[in-house]
Amino acid sequence: MKPRLKTVTWGIVLGCLALAPSLAWAQDSPKPKAATTTTYKVGDRVKPFTLTDLNGKKVTLSEFKDKVIVLHFFGKDAADALVPLQKDLIEKHTNDGLVVLAVSGDDESDLAKIVEKSALTCPVLLDRDREVATTFGLTKAPLSVVIAPDMKIVHLLPGTDVKDLRDKVEKVLQSNKKTP
Repeated sequence: MKPRLKTVTWGIVLGCLALAPSLAWAQDSPKPKAATTTTYKVGDRVKPFTLTDLNGKKVTLSEFKDKVIVLHFFGKDAADALVPLQKDLIEKHTNDGLVVLAVSGDDESDLAKIVEKSALTCPVLLDRDREVATTFGLTKAPLSVVIAPDMKIVHLLPGTDVKDLRDKVEKVLQSNKKTP
């Protein structure tokens, strides 16, 4: 082998040996984890979240700890279901420790029209990026989530069956009444 070729060959070998540890480190270094989304199910404790209402006020779920909460996820196409929900639950059980929060990812101006037209009295929260809806596994609105005072989910109810929702909410309210 010619001396110059021998020198180049040794240079390549030594260079590879010098780079080997850094290449091995790159292979062993942890890869960035993909973002994961938690999907709640019955029995899970809901983590606090904050959304803005139609008036621009921030509303945090933990404000309602020690109350029975109904999160009602809806789209403007299913807004009509909110009126019987309001009449059936809110007006009857507000003094019993029930809070109903309507949540939508729809446009603010559309929601304002819906609220005005239907005379809703429950807060309407904006989930613009639908991040909160996703954590509850919402694929199609409406979905009602009943949360006990300990912040555990007791029911996930898709659809608009107000009677079924009322029955389930009343059972939760009844089971959470303090006995003297």
